[in-house]
Amino acid sequence: NHSQLEGDENQAALRVIMEWPSKAAAEAFMNDPEYAKHLKARTEGSTSHHYLIEGKDEFA
Repeated sequence: NHSQLEGDENQAALRVIMEWPSKAAAEAFMNDPEYAKHLKARTEGSTSHHYLIEGKDEFA
């Protein structure tokens, strides 16, 4: 199960997987005021699509 966090739906040419301790931690990072300046620079200089994919221990 996944949900797109930003950007128009599109097939990615590059995929990066980051692991977070929880969904709340990932969302907190994206909304952190300290990250805002980096987010602004990234979105002004690139096109990206972020997805939050919940992993299940049963699949590990």
